[in-house]
Amino acid sequence: MPKVLSFINRKGGTGKTTNAINVATALSEMGNAVAVIETDVNYSLSEVRRREMEKGVPDDRQIPALFQTEEVGVVKHIKNFQKEGAYDFIIVDSAANTSVYGINRISVHSDLVIVPTSLSMNDIMVAERTVKDILPAKEENPALKMVLLPNRIHVLSAYETVESALRNLNIPVLKTYIPNLKLYTFLSTIYPAEGYREVANALLKVLISEAETVA
Repeated sequence: MPKVLSFINRKGGTGKTTNAINVATALSEMGNAVAVIETDVNYSLSEVRRREMEKGVPDDRQIPALFQTEEVGVVKHIKNFQKEGAYDFIIVDSAANTSVYGINRISVHSDLVIVPTSLSMNDIMVAERTVKDILPAKEENPALKMVLLPNRIHVLSAYETVESALRNLNIPVLKTYIPNLKLYTFLSTIYPAEGYREVANALLKVLISEAETVA
């Protein structure tokens, strides 16, 4: 049964798409079959993939499969992929305007929900609201795991600084955070940005309850 990792945050620009595709490409590079479900109506990942394919992809390169759907189609896609058994991982890149109901249904059908956030006051407030929207899903899916993925973090920030800023959200914080790098202006659906193997491995450890997180 494929593991479902969903990137959810009610606010746009928090790094959902950037982190989702980089984790997906890192998992693919590690030899896994990965499907990415893109729910943003702009379908930015699909457009990036089209341009990359025009330039050519090495024949031996394993890359994530991309699928487009709106909010109402996410669960159907997940169930179909689970039934087919062709993928090791399903990555859901949720849209910023996903409804509370949509957040709940995606979360119920996920193994791990990742909430990306920076340390800005506005992002933290929206992340807190997002967490509150996700939590009811645990009633239907008690095995659901949640983790905060700090990103756009100053490279000199200590873990203690990051944890302190996010402590009030009351869910684990991944110790492997994403610095404020140029990757936010360069996006690939084929090659992961530097450091994302470490992020992918940290998330896999969350799935087996061995993650390096700050409770």
